[in-house]
Amino acid sequence: MMRSAFHRPTLLAIVALALVLAACTGNADPSQTPVTWIDKPLNGASLPAGLYEVRVHAAYGAGISQIELKLDGGEAQVLAVSSVADDLLVTLTQGFDFQPGTHTLEARGIGSDGAQGEAAVAVFTVLGEAERAQVEVEAASPTPTASSTPTETPTPAPDELFAVPLQNSNCRLGCQASLFDIADTLFEGEQYEINGFSPDGFFAQFIGPATGQRCWVPLSLLELQLNGEAIPFEQVPEAFLSYISCPATPTPTLTPTFTPEPSDTPTPPQCSDGID
Repeated sequence: MMRSAFHRPTLLAIVALALVLAACTGNADPSQTPVTWIDKPLNGASLPAGLYEVRVHAAYGAGISQIELKLDGGEAQVLAVSSVADDLLVTLTQGFDFQPGTHTLEARGIGSDGAQGEAAVAVFTVLGEAERAQVEVEAASPTPTASSTPTETPTPAPDELFAVPLQNSNCRLGCQASLFDIADTLFEGEQYEINGFSPDGFFAQFIGPATGQRCWVPLSLLELQLNGEAIPFEQVPEAFLSYISCPATPTPTLTPTFTPEPSDTPTPPQCSDGID
């Protein structure tokens, strides 16, 4: 009789390795492509000439391996980043020595599987020394007013309310974390505009920065800041208290079960009690 060339432990190890490799390749959604956006400089910004820090984010379910930067249509600069599958986002910070003039910056995330999405674009202006000096002079020079003209009282700046995550936080499609899918991610230390609160005051709704979807984060993971000062939810001014009902909890699909029909039970004979 011919004996197998593989020992049982070796065969089990090969099977286990195949299962691990299959699991690792199942995270990417081929119907999606990497999403990229530029945080610095913002589109339409005016910057001083010189070294400036560019910040780019990219997100993709299979992980981001590279970010491509292109300035003014020139040669692309491809930079490697560290990301693995299931990481929603990577951040790239790169220094540029910008010269005066109008510039166009393009950024594109490249997935670990080679997938590419649309490029993010920011058009901005870099001021020269003469332009900067003129702006500073105009800002410092007071506008002359006639002595007979009363001085108007300046209007106070409007209040601003933001939420700052205490840690990187999943933003889900509903208020019950375990029952709703992740729609986006809010990142520790960043400021986010609040779209509204749940009626019970336990969750805040946001417009996802990467996906644009409405999603929810527990207030326990956020710091509320009014004009830069941390406040509890109870001190939020009424002007910011917009309440939004949470989405209905998804109803689980029930598997029908077969119930046998009861069989006919014979009727026992009627007995007389001797009274007509």
